[in-house]
Amino acid sequence: MPSIDLPFFVLSTFFRVVFLTMVKTGHEKHNSPLVSIVVPIYNVEPYIRNSMFSVVNQTYKKIEIILVDDGCQDNSVAIASEIFKAAGMTFVTIKQQNMGMAMARNTGLLHANGQWILFLDSDDILHKEAIEKMIDVASNNDVDFVFPDFETIEFDDEIKPLPIDYQTYIQPKRELMIDFLLRKIIILAPGTLFKTVILKENKLFFKNIRFSEDRCFVWDMLRVINHGANIKGVLYYYVIRSGSIMRSTKLKSILEIYPTMKEVQLKMQNDPSVPNIVKKFLLPRWVLGILRSGSRLLDKRDFPILIQEFEARKNAKILLFFPDIRIKLVALVLFFSPRLYYKIFKNHYFSR
Repeated sequence: MPSIDLPFFVLSTFFRVVFLTMVKTGHEKHNSPLVSIVVPIYNVEPYIRNSMFSVVNQTYKKIEIILVDDGCQDNSVAIASEIFKAAGMTFVTIKQQNMGMAMARNTGLLHANGQWILFLDSDDILHKEAIEKMIDVASNNDVDFVFPDFETIEFDDEIKPLPIDYQTYIQPKRELMIDFLLRKIIILAPGTLFKTVILKENKLFFKNIRFSEDRCFVWDMLRVINHGANIKGVLYYYVIRSGSIMRSTKLKSILEIYPTMKEVQLKMQNDPSVPNIVKKFLLPRWVLGILRSGSRLLDKRDFPILIQEFEARKNAKILLFFPDIRIKLVALVLFFSPRLYYKIFKNHYFSR
């Protein structure tokens, strides 16, 4: 029996393992999917630094950054550019005339090269491990999008480190639709990781409206996907600030969305894969939420116009059969007394 040189054998085995590990790691790194981060920018100079640094600090590095200059009139774009240049990160800036958040996102989507895409509002903040955690879920599960939990914060709030021991739940389209309708889950358009090909092949673009465009987009998306994943941990921070579109929207902007949402409802009704509960209650439930927001944003002279144009009593009547007693009660108030509904929600906390 030939003798074995033990030290040589141990060393050769060690280096072989190290070599294979390096090859495997390099292969995985090479094959890790590119993620496009689309950032629409319009006059957010006081807020954009924190948002852009949250991109720079991502632990996942295989990203492309697409800045969409939506007719910006301050130094927001220049600040973002300098931050990425200083960090040695590649980015592209696309300039267009001011057309609003929705159209700026669409421009970014058209230029995205990544297998996955995430929309980041230019005043919001990503957890430093947001992309890494979401792409890990996306790469290891057969899903079309990944949405994390989010937290609403004021601009000056401190972001505290959070444990990353998150649970992930995979759900099929039907369950996602029902849970989204019942508000058991909240899916934001920004901060969610979408499979780019799903959006492009189905021509899923944001509607050219300035209010509730996110909810319209999410419903359109849910109609064409198969599975989604929810990470039960805060990876996205939605920053509340004065002067935002959400806080400055007026009657005209709100009125323009009702026909758009009726079109979304019609698509649902004509799609056999959509649950009946969604077909029946999507529009009325959405109207109830918009009227709640409208009571906060509008004065008492404008609110009756909203009641009329949104067919409030008709939709409230349908909601009397909604499978949630709280919604039934609110709908009952709206049906019999829109004025009382307005008073109840006028000073109620309003969030996205």
